Amino acid sequence: MNRKIMAILMAAVFILPIVTVSISFNDGVEAAATDVIVVETSPDFAPYDYYYGTEFVGIDMDILRAIGMDTGYTIKFVQNRFDSIITSVTAGNCDMGASGFTITDERKNSVNFSNPYTTIKQVAVGKSGLNVTSERDLDGKKLVAQMGTSGEYYAAESLKGALNEANKNVTGLNTYSDIVFGLLNNVYDFEIVDEPVAQAQVTANPSLEVYDVLKA
Repeated sequence: MNRKIMAILMAAVFILPIVTVSISFNDGVEAAATDVIVVETSPDFAPYDYYYGTEFVGIDMDILRAIGMDTGYTIKFVQNRFDSIITSVTAGNCDMGASGFTITDERKNSVNFSNPYTTIKQVAVGKSGLNVTSERDLDGKKLVAQMGTSGEYYAAESLKGALNEANKNVTGLNTYSDIVFGLLNNVYDFEIVDEPVAQAQVTANPSLEVYDVLKA
């Protein structure tokens, strides 16, 4: 089973010792002349990155704050759209990106990654009580995923073998909150998304259900 490998994405502009999460760097890059590390995130990715009131919280935030405490750096989180963070990192608008990024060869050409810290699979989320037992049951349904995510890629590419031509166009939205709103209001039938995010969505919205029927 293919599973998504997630990691903290970063631009190599500072030096850290090896701590809980090992960080990789470009050769020859000097440490930044500041003790503030600016981290961009898309805070609608519970349990990894989300808001609690006005505070950035989640697994990624906990890891980075622990690194900051251990090294004396101040971590400053800034919100951005998920599909814009890599561009922002490469442009030097921030020092790091933390939003559960999948490690791909294409992305490695632009940025450095920490070591992967978890693997997760893709699932479908839809209204509860539906008769969905395989990928084929998604045929003819309106699919949605967050733009730039593994869910969007899987829905648009990997599902092609299971679905007919009419179902190969997948809607991409910027935020998970927009996706959940669309599911609850019957704009879309199923979301393709990382399993931990799906579980968080269903916990917050009991009328939705996770359907573990994908081959990824």
